[in-house]
Amino acid sequence: MQNLSQAKERKRRKMPKINKEKPVTAQELSSTPSKPTTSSISADPVLGHRVVILIHNFLQSAKEPDAQRRMDAKADVNYMSGPHFDEDHVKKVGESTMNVEFPTTTTTTTQVNYDDENEESHAKLKIKGLSVDDAIKTLMKGFLDKRRASRDSRCCGSHDVAPIYEAFFFFWHTRTHLFGTAAVCTGPVVQMSALGGSFSERSDAASPMSTTSDTSDEGVALEIDDSEDNDSTLDDRMSSYTKSVTSSATDYPTEYGRRYHAFRAGGKCIEYHAATHKCLRDPAHYDTAYFAPNDEDELGRLDFNHELVLKILDYNLFLAPIDEKEMQRVLDIGTGTGIWAIEMGDTFPNAQVCTTAITLHDRKLSRQIIGNDLSATQPNLVPSNVRFEIDDVESDWLYEDHFDFIFSRYMAGSLSDWPTLISRAYENLRPGGWIEFQDYDFEFSSHDGSLTPNHYTYQWDHLFMEAARSVGLDPCPGSKLEAWVREAGFVKVTHRLIKVPIGPWAKDQYHKDIGMGNLIQLLDGLEAFTLRLFCGILGWTEEKVSMLLSHVRQELRSGAFHAYGKL
Repeated sequence: MQNLSQAKERKRRKMPKINKEKPVTAQELSSTPSKPTTSSISADPVLGHRVVILIHNFLQSAKEPDAQRRMDAKADVNYMSGPHFDEDHVKKVGESTMNVEFPTTTTTTTQVNYDDENEESHAKLKIKGLSVDDAIKTLMKGFLDKRRASRDSRCCGSHDVAPIYEAFFFFWHTRTHLFGTAAVCTGPVVQMSALGGSFSERSDAASPMSTTSDTSDEGVALEIDDSEDNDSTLDDRMSSYTKSVTSSATDYPTEYGRRYHAFRAGGKCIEYHAATHKCLRDPAHYDTAYFAPNDEDELGRLDFNHELVLKILDYNLFLAPIDEKEMQRVLDIGTGTGIWAIEMGDTFPNAQVCTTAITLHDRKLSRQIIGNDLSATQPNLVPSNVRFEIDDVESDWLYEDHFDFIFSRYMAGSLSDWPTLISRAYENLRPGGWIEFQDYDFEFSSHDGSLTPNHYTYQWDHLFMEAARSVGLDPCPGSKLEAWVREAGFVKVTHRLIKVPIGPWAKDQYHKDIGMGNLIQLLDGLEAFTLRLFCGILGWTEEKVSMLLSHVRQELRSGAFHAYGKL
């Protein structure tokens, strides 16, 4: 009964169910059938993407106390102002109407077993003939208050914003739900299997190796959409992230207004300023510190990133050719929010999924998925075959049993010794088991030379890599993974490189969409990527960082170059 309740809760949080038998019909706020519909907006890719960015920006600013006041402001203040749109775009948005259908919920308290649960009944709210501005306001009415009142600590998770994006052009359908806040500068995907036989046979350098190749984007230039208006810029409205830490997270240190992990936080605190909540750490020990925060903004970005990668990989959780019957024990390295492990647990109920974060199950299971991480930021309601552990993956591995599948994603800039990590993974795989790395290089590229050293974005990118390398962290592991796994003794190595645009500048719709997601993710993550390394390692002030990031955001929004990352 308890497991059933947990499953229902997980499903509810991903995407609210809709009760089609009892619809709730709202009064039509305006009815102008003669006006154009949002098809006139979605037919214009530049305008459509800009409207989506505006919605995303508003979701970010909605976390601030004055959000409701801004939401009630006039359309020309929030949506039609400044360089967001040219006159033609303003006319299209102003004249278009929308027929909006989105879930609405009412909360009741019921008794399930011995736990009090808030159950939500779901209906569909139908509103016809709304202007775009009224539709945004209607969809977001009470959004912030509802999220703060809910038991979910994340204000803007994928389950929150799904109805909003669904109403706008059915943007980015995923398997069963939509997602919405946060991108990736990306890198090579490598999958490989361990040699058969005993431990000594697996480490035998003379063992035969076979290689397969896969379709890759390497060497293929993405076509540029000449219709993209690169001269007009999108207004820099990205609000600063939430700077308060809730009482439930007091164990985590706060630096530069962001919350960071506490387990092996990295570096001795040599000076602490209580008034500003800043902890100056010894740069000599930064090699043990993960540079990104673990607060709600970053967790939301990671969840968005997960959905982006699924779209890039045609909604495959992994690419390794593993027989489902052999999927008994799975390890997720650096699980983050735990979203990949949770979906694996749901997809493979007979598997034991393990991740490194906090241990939820003390009993030993024959089939389990384990996820590990430096922070205990994963949810409590997870499949029964998933457990999280807090651990440092660069320490000795103490697992009693071997794994059938080891998965690692987005560890760039987090590790100081990749070859040792891969060797430990080899030792902890059963003979014939598989490992998969999905990682990237932080270095941005452009086919047409449009990204130059004169751009602030180029300068930020190279300063980031310089800071990471100065403390022994590798910001560009993606291109080296294939060589590392071969040296460790893996066979049947498949290497696939995928180019991910930064922004919707590509000509084809697929790359335009993932480029849009990548841009949103990068805008969300700029501050998180930068603060600890630039202030703690390069000695920058927060004001200097803020000024640089303002220029970078402006460039990214303006379409000043046609850059991409490698996954």
